[in-house]
Amino acid sequence: MKTKLITPLKRAGLASLLAASMIGISSPATADAPNIELLTFNGIGGPTPTIFVPSFPAVINVAMSVTHSEVRDLHDLDLKLNSASVLNGGSVIDTPFKLDGNNGCNAAMIPANGVATCNVTPPSDASATLKLEIPDNGQYSVLLSIRHRGLDGDSDSDVETIEVALLNVEYPAPPAVANAYINSQSSAIRKQFSSKVRGCVISMIAENHAKDSAYGDKGGPYEEETIQRDVSFFSFNYCNGPGF
Repeated sequence: MKTKLITPLKRAGLASLLAASMIGISSPATADAPNIELLTFNGIGGPTPTIFVPSFPAVINVAMSVTHSEVRDLHDLDLKLNSASVLNGGSVIDTPFKLDGNNGCNAAMIPANGVATCNVTPPSDASATLKLEIPDNGQYSVLLSIRHRGLDGDSDSDVETIEVALLNVEYPAPPAVANAYINSQSSAIRKQFSSKVRGCVISMIAENHAKDSAYGDKGGPYEEETIQRDVSFFSFNYCNGPGF
């Protein structure tokens, strides 16, 4: 689920913002509110993206974009993983797009602060790739926010735009491991894996996994060497394919 919330800062705390976003409720948009988008996670978009990684902790690249009449006037870029800020040593980055020579970005928008890339197209567009470290497999809430301050220091007219997504990060399932293992073989062996043979092998791996958790508890990590041995065994003994 990915939802957007635009709200006066003084009218709602973080807990209520998250609750409202989860049920799709937002307060009326303010005219000068920035627009911020969570685009992809490791290149994968969608309302509940699922990322497969071989090991943990894992670093996920989060692509984002911002539009506003003057992006250099925006403040407090924040990225939260399960409510914990992950940029800039656990803080926000003030004036992230202040046009100071770092591709138009604040000097703080660097890898050491959780920012892989940053670019500004003045006056109204900016994009960045942020880094999320995921400690283990599971589902995580990701909250991205930025704000525009009110004129003349009037904090009551500050507005903040928040984007929330639910991110699933998992080990590759045994059938995916089996398919990758087949693809890693020499061209001579791969040619012997017709679609019928490949489908037969992967189906047997999936059945072993579903019925007996033969490769480890569901959710992973999985015993890749056992999966690889079974690929060869099933191929040769049951699926009329090569043994290797």
